[in-house]
Formats: sequence, C-alpha cells, structure tokens
Amino acid sequence: MMLVLLAALTIVGGWCFLHIERPAEQQTAYHALLEAEDRYTKSVYFKVEDPDANYAWRWYSAAVFYCTNAFMTVDYGTVPAVTDLGRFMTICYTLISIPLAVVVTRDLGQAILYQITKMYSYCARLGTRTNDESDGVSISITMAVVLMFVSWFSCAAFTYWYDGLFGPNGITYWGAVYLSYLTVTTIGMGELMPTYTYRDPAWKFVHFYVGMPFRIVNRCTFVGIEKSVFGAFKGFEQRTEALFQNHVAERRDSSSTPSEAGPGSPTIDVFGGDFGRVRIAVKQLE
Repeated sequence: MMLVLLAALTIVGGWCFLHIERPAEQQTAYHALLEAEDRYTKSVYFKVEDPDANYAWRWYSAAVFYCTNAFMTVDYGTVPAVTDLGRFMTICYTLISIPLAVVVTRDLGQAILYQITKMYSYCARLGTRTNDESDGVSISITMAVVLMFVSWFSCAAFTYWYDGLFGPNGITYWGAVYLSYLTVTTIGMGELMPTYTYRDPAWKFVHFYVGMPFRIVNRCTFVGIEKSVFGAFKGFEQRTEALFQNHVAERRDSSSTPSEAGPGSPTIDVFGGDFGRVRIAVKQLE
C-alpha cells in the first residue's frame, strides 16, 4: 500500500511540478531570446539546435525525475525549480514524500532481506544434521558486504546499458559505477551524468529499488560505527568524571573546614577542581 501511495505521489507530483515550472522556464527563455534575437533564427521555443539540452521542463519524464530527486534526497541540478511556487511545492512535497520513501525503503528492504536470509539459511543447512529451530538465523557479515556490492554494481550495469540504448557515446561503465555510488549514498554531486538519460527517471527508480540492500547495509554500518564512536566517548566521559569526582573528594578532605579557616577565607579555593568555582558561606559575605 505504501509503495502504491509513493508511486501515485510521484506521478501527481510530477504533473504539478511540470505545469508550474515549464511555463516559467519558457517565459524566461522568451525574454532571453528577445534580448538577443539576432542570435536566434528559429522559434522562440528553441535556444540552440538541440532544445532538449536547454529546457529542463520540456517533458513530463523530467518532472518525474525531479520528484525522484526529492524523495530520494539526492539531486544533480539537472532539473531545477526556479519559481517561488515551485520551490514552495517542493517543500510541501518533500514533507510527505521523504517520510513515505523511508517507510517504503524499510518495509520493502526488510522483505527482501527476509527472503535472502531464508535462502541463505537453507543453503547453509544443506548437508547438516542439526536443525534446531530455536536458533536464530542471520546472514553473515561477508554475505551482507557481498549483497551490498551486488546491488551497487547491478545499478551501475543498468545505467550503463540503458544510456547506451540511446546513442553510441553513452556513459562509461566506470562512470556508471561512480554515479551509482553517488546515488545510492545520496551524495549526488552532479558533475557526471548519463549522456542521453540525464533527465530520465527510469535509472533512478532502479537505484531506489535495486539499491535498497546497499543503503540498508550501508546504514547499518554507519549505525554500528556511530554506536562504537559514542560508546568510546561515553566510556572516556565516565572515566574522566570518576577521576574528577575522586580528585574533588580528595581536595575537600585535605582542605580546612570553615571552623578552622579564617573568617574571610572560602572553604575551597579556585584550584580545588570544581570547574573554577568557590563556595562561600552566607555569613562570610556580611
């Protein structure tokens, strides 16, 4: 249900963004042509000989591509929103689509990993006599890493093949590998794009679905690193706090009591270790 809702939201969002941004883009191009009409000999809808290279909002597929950029949180700058209404709609659209995409990624990715784990468990138990159903089963770390790389290179292979269908000078395979990495990790530099399909949403959808294992394993890796780093800092903080408390206790034991000190002397000096603070009795302030 969530997957259908996300697909419907992408279709409707693409239609809305197309009708918001395309007229404004054409009007801007028309004004630019009027300012330099001697450079153009054809219709006002053509900037150069290849209008597709200059008009981002010419086709509906580009609007769908923009929607995929929004809910996948990875943008390349090839389809920008230039109107205030389009930017406002982008904010509203992402408030709905991003949480929905996260839920779809979690549920669909969990279903995919569940089936992969079942197949892995079946293959791992072939030839073994023990079959303790109480034991938990999970894929190994090696298998998870292999799965991550398989999904990554599968996305790259599709991008390379799909772009090559439209011309002889498509993106190289290494370029597709680099682009796929930037996409599944949501970096999205934009300096390298497919030659012919740089506004085509087909390869973006492949990265969203086929690249799920990469994102899931990659996220689990980041969470593990995050927990390790925070755990190390937490342990350091606890040890530091324990040393500090022991130091303060020793200083208080060795310092003089108020009755032993003079009438104008504080109980603890600024070097007592209490973060540079001193404690003075109220009667000493009179």
